[in-house]
Amino acid sequence: MGRNSKDEVTPMSRAIIDVSRDLLGQSDMSALRFFEESGFSSNYWYKRMRYEAPFTTSDVDRIADVFATSALAIYIAASKRVKE
Repeated sequence: MGRNSKDEVTPMSRAIIDVSRDLLGQSDMSALRFFEESGFSSNYWYKRMRYEAPFTTSDVDRIADVFATSALAIYIAASKRVKE
């Protein structure tokens, strides 16, 4: 196991990032409002958007709450992308 394995971006974590990005892009919410509602800093969010680090399960819960969906729905959508 590598020294930075906790920050490894796997195919599934890339798909979760993509689904999260799409949720924001498909909403009418500004990035600033999203940061306020989710509690993420812009640096934290964009580091993940560049695939430099994965989201945690708690992050996925927060994203789901902001967009009135479930973490499970995010995981299912991401899983379908990985299988494609």
